[in-house]
Amino acid sequence: MPDVTNLTAYRAYVTSPTKPWSACFISYLSTSTGTEFKRGSAHRKYFTFYKQNCTIEGSETTTSPLEVKAAPGGWRYFDPRQGTKSTSTDKNVINTQNNKRQIKWASKFNVDTVYNDNTPGFGDFGGVQVGDIIIYNRKQSGGSMNKQYYDKVDFGNTAKKYSGATHNDIVVRIEGRKVYCIGGNVSNAVREKNRYRLVKDSITVDGGSLGTATYTTQGALDPTFTGTNRYASHCFGAIRPPSNKVAVLVAKAIEQYNIWNTNSWKEGDAPSFPYTAAYYKAGRMNPPTDGGTISDGELAPVEPLPDGVQGPLPEGPVQSSDNDGLPFTT
Repeated sequence: MPDVTNLTAYRAYVTSPTKPWSACFISYLSTSTGTEFKRGSAHRKYFTFYKQNCTIEGSETTTSPLEVKAAPGGWRYFDPRQGTKSTSTDKNVINTQNNKRQIKWASKFNVDTVYNDNTPGFGDFGGVQVGDIIIYNRKQSGGSMNKQYYDKVDFGNTAKKYSGATHNDIVVRIEGRKVYCIGGNVSNAVREKNRYRLVKDSITVDGGSLGTATYTTQGALDPTFTGTNRYASHCFGAIRPPSNKVAVLVAKAIEQYNIWNTNSWKEGDAPSFPYTAAYYKAGRMNPPTDGGTISDGELAPVEPLPDGVQGPLPEGPVQSSDNDGLPFTT
């Protein structure tokens, strides 16, 4: 972890609403585990990169699988939302309890979803899984909700970009239908939240003279699971790491959460500064770590994790604002 000696300047930096570190936290998970990742200081930028650099290839045959080809580093972009037969476009339903993905009759239109019709060679995503990083809209500085939607950026199209206020977290465990995620800069700390609820529905689509096609999922995001800290109604995408990196990414997220939770840190607490400084640097930001002096007692020893801790510690009640305490400029 970087040394932080200029505590006054650093505290002003890390607590500033113009210096968010949530995207940097996700970048840190990758750099600290040797995972190739398009790291940066804004969630929307690396989500744009992965959708632009993934492509949908193949056909509905066993010799040429229909699938989302991974971007550099093995990451794949997909749509984790619940499916629907409705013809409403993504743009018209984003940020509502109807925020769903239209499932069409032919599997070639659904390969980037978590739905599968058992067509041979159809490489779908199976369902939301541990290790997935899910992105959602949140409030802008003026109080209005960002309006980014799934189809804003096309696979392989470098001309379009996501914009506005967004946030994402990494899925660290799934218990039944409950999806628990860890994120940085959540209520000014690293926190775990029950962000989502899964649905495991089936959708039968009528293809007219071609017959019907039934799609099933092992777990899609339920947009009616709303309230504080719940964002499926605002979700517009997800990325999945290569399978050989899932365990180390999740373990690193749990490690960081346990350190913050055990010590009851907030971002303005000096003992947390080396950690957020490491996150910033992973996200290609340059916080003011040098200069100044350290007052006695400012950098108290970090409380070690309890013996035998393997997963997230129980989290007490958290008072959070409607936008979960996140800064407005991510």
